[in-house]
Amino acid sequence: MPFVAKVNMPKRLSGPPARGYVYDSPSAPIKDVRSAVRYLDSELDNHPRTLGKADFLIPFVWEYEDKKFFEVFGFFDFIGCWPKSNPEVYSWVFMNGRHMPKRRSICCGEALQILGKEMEYRSATETFEEYVIGKENPIKTKYKARIGSTGEGDVFLDSSEPLAAAQDEHL
Repeated sequence: MPFVAKVNMPKRLSGPPARGYVYDSPSAPIKDVRSAVRYLDSELDNHPRTLGKADFLIPFVWEYEDKKFFEVFGFFDFIGCWPKSNPEVYSWVFMNGRHMPKRRSICCGEALQILGKEMEYRSATETFEEYVIGKENPIKTKYKARIGSTGEGDVFLDSSEPLAAAQDEHL
């Protein structure tokens, strides 16, 4: 799958916890993974009235024709009766920071695959906290990203691929 980074944000300063993904499209490759991760984090903070009531968020960031897209899936009634509850899912699409409520397309098929894997992982965990921390999350990406210890600050990229260290120098 063309997701270049997975960003786990179990404790955010404002808003619900989130696990985001940076999509690296063949037609519009991500030039700077750290910048994309920062954009994902800042967009979560820029829309508290829209996104703030969800129990958990799964956002996707991607670029196309110099436009930045931020697609978010918000899960409600996510914590009750864990893991047997069937959460409600809402979606929002933002382009260059503006909410696009009339946009009919909500995501690509590869994002749907990630969402399906996230729900399978959810079913395999014992508690919401275990799911949010995501240590055993099976979804693989080139990089795993962390954003400081408080949700702000530097972006840290981790990778087990030897090639990643060389590519990381460009970021």
